[in-house]
This record gives sequence, C-alpha cells and structure tokens, in this order.
Amino acid sequence: MRLDFRSTKRGYTLELSEDLFGFFILHRRWYSLSSKRGGRKQQVFTEYQDAMHEIEQIVRVRSRHGYQQTIEGAQFFKPKN
Repeated sequence: MRLDFRSTKRGYTLELSEDLFGFFILHRRWYSLSSKRGGRKQQVFTEYQDAMHEIEQIVRVRSRHGYQQTIEGAQFFKPKN
C-alpha cells in the first residue's frame, strides 16, 4: 500500500510492505517540492494491525498540518475517528 500527501511546499509518502520474514515495514519519506531535499524513516512491525494504527495516526497529523492526499497515492485512506 502506498499513500502520497502534498502541502503547498512539502510532500510526504507512506509505503507499507511485508518482508520475507513476515514483518511489516512502514517506509516514510518527506521532501520539499522545490528542492526534493528531505529524509526517510523505516519502522518495523510484527503485526499488521499495529502498522495500520501507526498509518492512521500519521494520516491524522498530516491532515492537521495541511497536507492533502494526492491521486498518485491511488488508495485513499480515511482514518477511523
């Protein structure tokens, strides 16, 4: 699953994948739209539900900070309230 977010000046990407050992890897990438400078972070989860809970929290924070999910993300995700 991949989710892309954009604000007026910044971009943020989340990607969740499963490795060969059954762990769930959450890849985060943030960057500036003008210079493409930014950073990345990876988190490892043993349970799918824990990874989804983290994604829900991230989506809420991104929305609060003015980011909007883009069409590139293909899967629109709405966190539970």
